[in-house]
Amino acid sequence: MRKMVVGCGYLGRRVAMKWAEAGDEVFAMTRSPERAAEIKNQGWHPILADVTKPETLTDLPEV
Repeated sequence: MRKMVVGCGYLGRRVAMKWAEAGDEVFAMTRSPERAAEIKNQGWHPILADVTKPETLTDLPEV
């Protein structure tokens, strides 16, 4: 299943880890380019966007 977590702080990262361990395809949204690189290294799909800036939300994946 494809799942997306919005915000990869303390809780979001742990939720994403559980989903990945369960075999789900994980998409993770972050505002930080550095965090996006970490997300990619985890094997997840990084989404560089900010929920407070609607113009950054135009190309979200279908999950």
